[in-house]
Amino acid sequence: MMLEATALRFAWPGQPQLLDGVELHLGDGELVALVGANGSGKSTLLRILAGLLRADSGAVQLGGSDLEGLDEGARARLRSYLPQHVRPLYSMSARRMVELARHPWPDRGTDPAIIDDALRQCDVFDLADRPFGELSGGEGQRVLLAGALAQGGKLLLLDEPTAALDLPHCVAVFSSLRAQLNEGRSALVATHDLNLAAAWADRVLLLHDGKVLANGAPVDVLRQDILDRALGPGIEVIVHPHHGGPRVLPRGWSELR
Repeated sequence: MMLEATALRFAWPGQPQLLDGVELHLGDGELVALVGANGSGKSTLLRILAGLLRADSGAVQLGGSDLEGLDEGARARLRSYLPQHVRPLYSMSARRMVELARHPWPDRGTDPAIIDDALRQCDVFDLADRPFGELSGGEGQRVLLAGALAQGGKLLLLDEPTAALDLPHCVAVFSSLRAQLNEGRSALVATHDLNLAAAWADRVLLLHDGKVLANGAPVDVLRQDILDRALGPGIEVIVHPHHGGPRVLPRGWSELR
C-alpha cells in the first residue's frame, strides 16, 4: 500500500472541525481524485499527508512507514508534493526551479536527464532558460508540475495541478500522470474539475462536512444524489455520450441546443 491514513482529525485554532475521522488508502499505480466544495479540507488533507502539517489525531503510513517517524529528507524522497499556491523566486530560470526539486537526493549524477524528461513531459522544455517570472500562469504551473515529477517520489500529492491550464494541457497533465503510474507511481490529485476526475481517475474520494462522503469508482461517486448533498442543487449529472461515464454540467445546460 502506497499510502494509508486512519482516523485523521484536524481543526484550526478556534475553528470548527475541518477533518473529522478521515480515512483513505492509495494502492500502487492508482490515481485517485480528491474532490469537494471550497473549504472542505482538500488542501489541508494533502498537507497532512505530505508531512507538512500535523493532524490533531490519527495516523499516516507512507510506503509502509509511519510518516511521523520519517525525517524531512526521507519524506521528500518518498513523496512529491505540489501545493496549490507557490511563492517562487521569479528571477530563477524554469530549469533552476525544477532542479531545486532534486535536492533530497544525495546522488545527483542523473539529474540533468531526469530534469529534461520532466520538462518535456510538461511541455516546458523550450521555456527552460526563461526567467520564471516571465512565464504565463499556465506555463508556470507546468514548470512547478515538472518539479514535482522530477523530485522522484513514488507518491504524487498534487493540489489543483490543472487550475491555470487550458484544456489541451489539462488532458496532457493527466495523460502524463497515467504514464507515471505505469512506472510504479501513485497519485492523489485534488481537483474541482469533476469531468477530468470522471475521465481519468481510478477512484474519486469526496470530502464533505469533514468526512469522506463517498469513495469509489467515478460512476459510483459522481451521482446526482451524492453531488446534490455535497455541492448543492446547481449541477446536473448526465451520461457521457461516448464513454458512458458521468458528465457533470451546470443545471439546465443539458437542455441547451
